[in-house]
Order: sequence, then C-alpha cells, then structure tokens
Amino acid sequence: MFHSIPALLIVGGIAYLICGGTDTTARYFKAGGVMLGYLSHLILDEIYAFEWRGGRWQMKSSFGTAMKLWGSDGWSNFSTYGKLLSVGAMIMGEGNIMQHIQTINPQLAQTIQQLQQQYPELAFATLRRPLRTSAARSPPAARPTPRPTRRIPSHASQ
Repeated sequence: MFHSIPALLIVGGIAYLICGGTDTTARYFKAGGVMLGYLSHLILDEIYAFEWRGGRWQMKSSFGTAMKLWGSDGWSNFSTYGKLLSVGAMIMGEGNIMQHIQTINPQLAQTIQQLQQQYPELAFATLRRPLRTSAARSPPAARPTPRPTRRIPSHASQ
C-alpha cells in the first residue's frame, strides 16, 4: 500500500510532525508541499498506465493501482490504516494543534479532553499531556561545552 491515498496522508502527517516549530501555518504549507509532490507521483503513475500499442491506446495492468484506498492484502490494509491512525493521533496530541482547536472551537477542544479523560486506555501518551502555554515553557537547558580533541601526530617515515 505504498502507492495509495492513505500512504499520501501518512507521509504528509510525518512531514508535518518533522517540521516542528510553533507556526502551524508554515507546517501546514510544508506538509502540503510534500503531499502535493506525492500526489503528482501518483497521478504520473496513473498517466503512464496507458500505452500506445497496436495503433490504439490500451490500459496496462497497473492502471488504478496508485489511486487506491485499499489493496487486496488484508494485512497491508490493516498496517497502513494503523499507521495512519497513529500519525493522526500524534498530530492531534501536539500542544500546538490543541491550542489551535481551542481558539477556533473551544467546545470541540473540551469534548476531546472529556473523551480523553473518559477513555484513558484509548489515548496515546502524547494525548495525555496537558496543554502548555508559552508562559509555562521552561527555558532550554544549557548545552555542555565540547571537550577538545587530542591530535595524535602521524609519523610519515619510520
């Protein structure tokens, strides 16, 4: 299921998570760019599933395999949708997303928090974190100074 719509969503979600930062608009933009590139690959796969043979256009057996929502193998379907749910839960568990939802729709944010409290066994660890405001963030820890490396002289002639 690597060439599929759910895989496109997984890759876009991972791109969103990797970008980091507090500017959700920039993260949406970057993840959207990755998804657009992935989608263009899928579309090109479908376009090249047609070939000119015998004086007419014919479809190859690969036609329709890129723009699918599920495949013939049950395990790959289960695995793909499990990964999609995991990535979606990680995105929803981020503090930035919950703060964004809270500013847009406070009632939805409250409903999500109530569901997390009502069914704690279904929530991922990232969803159980309380929302952190910018005032509550601790300053970054100081990095230790690197130790100087000792150079061993090389002897060219012995």
